[in-house]
Order: sequence, then structure tokens, then C-alpha cells
Amino acid sequence: GPLANPRNDAQAMAAALRRLGFSTVLERHDVTHKELQQAFRDFGDLAEKAEWAVVFFAGHGIEVNGMTYLIPVDAALRRDTHVADETIPLTQIQGKVDAAAKLGLVILDSCRNNPFIAKMTRAAGATRSIGQGLARIEPEGNVLVAYAAKHGTTALDGDGANSPFTKALLASIEEPNLEVNFLFRRVRDDVRMSTK
Repeated sequence: GPLANPRNDAQAMAAALRRLGFSTVLERHDVTHKELQQAFRDFGDLAEKAEWAVVFFAGHGIEVNGMTYLIPVDAALRRDTHVADETIPLTQIQGKVDAAAKLGLVILDSCRNNPFIAKMTRAAGATRSIGQGLARIEPEGNVLVAYAAKHGTTALDGDGANSPFTKALLASIEEPNLEVNFLFRRVRDDVRMSTK
């Protein structure tokens, strides 16, 4: 089902990145699997020539067998074996941002509930686990991954125009000389305070 805030979150983040001086911002909303693949292909080509590469994703994500997948709007996920066919693995995105010369950053506001698990048919003899929230993420190289809720938990969509995570991020991301680790510590503290 549709989420109230991801479009608002993506538009607000794209505007903030433009104000911060990112020379190219690819902004996509409500994309299908094919469109999401193309967007990441285009992004990857640009990231190879960039010092910084940032991906912000707001929407549904899923954890299966310890791996995180981002879900496009046309995913049906009727069977657990369809996950790899209908979603985009986080590892693919990490590989794209890792091409940047200085820093690759993936920001996921996608740890919301798993809307497919109740209807998803499990393959006979399936041993794969389908968890709540997203999987533990271990970035490598010059990649940082920030996400709205720690692994195995879900994040609130919120009542306002933006999710609590994006609202906190927008409140601090344009502050001059704020080191990226301190930025996300502040975001964490703001989200904890606003969501209790």
C-alpha cells in the first residue's frame, strides 16, 4: 500500500542536496522495478566521476536471509523466491556509491513494516528467514549507510509532511562544518526524542 511521506521526503532531500551544492541530483518518485534499475544505472555512471555520491531512499524495504532489499512500487512479492526478481538489493546500491572518490553515502528511510509477509507464500522446504525491519548493514570501503531504525526494527512514517527521520535529517543537514558522523548522531537523538 502507499505510504504518506516518501514523496515529500524525497522532494525535500533533493532540494536540500541542491542547496548544498551537489551538481547533479537525480530525483525519482513512485518508481517501478525497471525505472529503479535504470535510475541506479544512471546514478552509478555519474558516481564514478564524483567526489561524493549520495543515495536517499524513502519507502518500503525488506530483510530476507540477512540481506536488505528496496521495494519498488510494482513489486507483488507473492512468493519469497520472487524477492530477488522484484526488488533492488542494498549491496547493489552500496557498490554504486563506492565508486565516488571521497565518500559514498546511502540514507535509507525505508525500515517501515513489511506489507508482504502476511500474503507471501513460502517455497516448499524454504530455509530463508524474512525479518522485521532491515538487516544489519556492514558497509565497506568509503561507504556509510544511515537508516531510520536499527536492524530488526521498524520506523514510524509519522503524522506530518515528513517522516521523523527525514524531518530530523533536514533540520541539520545544511548546517555548515557539521561532520557527517555528528550529523547522524544528532539525527538519531532527534528521532529518539520525537518518537519516544
